Order: sequence, then C-alpha cells, then structure tokens
Amino acid sequence: MTKILNVDALKTNFYTYEGVVKALDEVNFDIEKGDTLGLVGETGCGKSVTSFSVMRLILPPGKIESGRILFNLDKQDEILQPPCIDLLQQTDSFMQKIRGNEISMIFQEPASALNPVYTVGEQIAESFLLHRKAQLYQEALKRINEELKEKKIFFPGKVALIWESKLCSKVLKNPKSFWLKFLSIFPCIRTDKHRIKKIGMEKSANLLRSMSVPDPDRTVQRYPHELSGGMQQRVVIAIAIACNPTLLIADEPTSNLDVTIQAQILELIRALKEKTGTSILFISHDLGVIAKMCRWVAVMYAGTICELTRVKELFEKPLHPYTMALLKSIPTAGVERLESIKGNVPDLINPPSGCRFHPRCPGAREKCTQIKPKIEKVSENHFVACHFYGT
Repeated sequence: MTKILNVDALKTNFYTYEGVVKALDEVNFDIEKGDTLGLVGETGCGKSVTSFSVMRLILPPGKIESGRILFNLDKQDEILQPPCIDLLQQTDSFMQKIRGNEISMIFQEPASALNPVYTVGEQIAESFLLHRKAQLYQEALKRINEELKEKKIFFPGKVALIWESKLCSKVLKNPKSFWLKFLSIFPCIRTDKHRIKKIGMEKSANLLRSMSVPDPDRTVQRYPHELSGGMQQRVVIAIAIACNPTLLIADEPTSNLDVTIQAQILELIRALKEKTGTSILFISHDLGVIAKMCRWVAVMYAGTICELTRVKELFEKPLHPYTMALLKSIPTAGVERLESIKGNVPDLINPPSGCRFHPRCPGAREKCTQIKPKIEKVSENHFVACHFYGT
C-alpha cells in the first residue's frame, strides 16, 4: 500500500527556564493510505506534541530539532510540488495551504478550538473559502447564469447580475487582479462576496446534515457557546473534514464527553473514514477506544515509540515491558486486583540515560541503562524498541 505519512527520527524540544524539555526523541512511524494508526500512552508522553509537529504548529519555546516528516500528496492541484515532500522543509505559506486541505486536525478541546465571536457556519465555511474558493465561484457563476435566464428579472436587477457575473469570471480568471483588490475596498460593489458567503453557509449546513446534526440550517447560525459539548465536537469534526483531507489527525476527540456521546462521535469518525477513505492518526490514552477504532497501534512512552504493531497482536502478544505493564493495569472481567506500574514518569528535562523506561522496568539490564534501544522488526508487522529483542 501507499504510505501517506512517514515520520522518521523526529526530535522536538522545548526551551524553558528550567531547562530543555526533550519532548520527542527520534519518533518513527508510518501511516498507509486509507489506514488508521492509534497513538497511545500516558498523559505527557508526547502524543499531542507529535501531532502538532506533523502539522508544523510547534510554537516557541518549542522547536523541531531534526528528523523528517514525509507526506505523500494525494491530490493534484496548483499548490502541489513533487508527490512526496518533507513537511519540515516547506515554507509557512505552503503549510497554510496544506493544513485543512491535505492534513486536518480534530483538536482535543472543542470549546477552545472554536472562536466564540463567529457563528458555527462561518467557521466551517472558512475552510471552503480558504481551500475551495474556485469551486465556490464556479457554483456562484452557475447560479447567476440560471437567474439571468429567467424572464421576470427587471432591468436594474439584470444589470446587477451581469456585474456580479463579470466579477465572478474575473476572480476565476485572475484572483490576484489589481482591480479586484481595489473593488474589495467597497463592500457594496463586491456583491459576489455576499453570494459566496451564502453558498459557503449552505455547504456548511449540508455538511452538518450529512453528520446527522439536527436542524443544521439553524445550527449554522448559532455561536459555539449555544451548543452542547457533543455538538461542539461535531462542528470541530465538520471543520476538519470539510475539504476531504488525505490525512486526519484526531487528538483525543472524545475527551471530556460522556460515554453515550463518546460512542456517537467514534461511530461518526468511523463512518466518515469508510465514506471518504481518509487516513487517520488517532491519538488516545484509552486502549479500549484504540482497539475499536484502529488497525495499527504505536505505544508511546516518555517521548519515544516503544512498540508498534497491529492492534490484535498487541493485545494477544505484547512484547515491550511497558506495554505489558500497561495492559495489566486495564480493568478486565474476572480480575479482582489491577497491577500498577512501579515508579514515576521520568522528568523529560533530565531523562534517564539509555532506555527511558529502564528505571521502572523489572527486567532492566546494565545495557538498558547505557544504550538507547532502536526500534527493530522482531516479527512480521511487529516492531519493538527493547534490548531483550535487539541484537
């Protein structure tokens, strides 16, 4: 299968007054076209930092130090360069065209991801306006031509439609025209913008309708604070999938939601994946959710990938000591007492030498304290970073 994303030796640090936080230490994983990879681990292990690094949204004092993020551009249009590009080598303007179009993200907190001063419809329509403007103007021109064919239009209205038609044609021919920029100073003259906004709102309502949101025509007129947590999450998902992205990053999309709403959101994401064929990087700390949503899973600990395999094999035959301990701490039918993982999560300003899990590993050897294990293939579709399985 075609690899959509290849993350290779990714290192991300945060420079704080207390010291350098080594958040990601040579993270490696792949995502194939149409597949779903789950990224699981404890809070603070680097899951969200990984997603923000892929999106190139790491802000100061954070910095992506090294590595490669190879992305396979599935769509072909005017912004694209060679099919496979390194996102870390691209300009900010190029990344703005990629975000929301080729790669989208469902953020962890919908309330903070949505702008409180804009309606839901305006925020969804922004995706269309940024990445699908040509399609909106083509739709507008089609509607104008249909209205011009009607015989009931009087002279002043017909002149206005002809003027609007010329503006739309001008935008499609040369969107950077000097006269278009000049006319933008006069909103009353740029009547095409009002029509484009209306079409964008209609598309937003249709998108919410396809997601089984009740009364979408009224919902698009509401502000985020007027919606419940589950509805806000649906809106965030709608913004993310508006342009049918090649890769969708879901950063704990069901956190802080009750069980019923959580099940609905998961079912919605799964249905969207089946419908559009989008590849998904699904981030969660819940192995039960990962088992339901993903085909592959990468277990993360203290900024490193310690095990990567298919979901079924991870539950049936975990190999890394941390994965084994993690699975033993999950409530299971018939198990009266859960086992906790001894020790504490390491301080990433001064992480342990060698394997970062060795202070908590019951089988740690001297080699584990000195040499960092590389993630290696130990069987078909099973990769582990542990000296027990290394050379």
